[in-house]
Amino acid sequence: MNTVTYSAIINITISEFQPTTGGIGNSITAQLSPPQDISASPLPNMFQGDGQNLTVVVPEGFTGQVQLNLNLEDPKFILIGVAFTPSSGRLGRTEFPVIANNRSAHKSLLTITDICDPNESPINFNYGIVVQEVSSGAIGIIDPRVETEN
Repeated sequence: MNTVTYSAIINITISEFQPTTGGIGNSITAQLSPPQDISASPLPNMFQGDGQNLTVVVPEGFTGQVQLNLNLEDPKFILIGVAFTPSSGRLGRTEFPVIANNRSAHKSLLTITDICDPNESPINFNYGIVVQEVSSGAIGIIDPRVETEN
């Protein structure tokens, strides 16, 4: 069976790194671009949102996957991971079977694959992005619950 994969990229720009102290209230100040569809055959309005809150609308009968690429082109930071706020209880290894982290000296790209249950379209995602500052090793979070994005 040949499955289709749709992809979008969200570019991240960090303006102020804030190390986490384990409590709510500390969050990196960052700008996340709206999702840009980079699929081989993009569909109109499949990826919607402002980057931090994302809605994916899959076509009826869709049996493929959706990939979200988080791109950080700043050598001072690397992407460590992502944590999703569940939408309809959809979370975890079965929903996101593959998360790949690719790094170079100048950028970090985190690719998240979602199995996209076609019975639950549109799919709304809210997520936090875990980032590490290279010089200090400190960890910070771009957190959707904290209003710091500019």
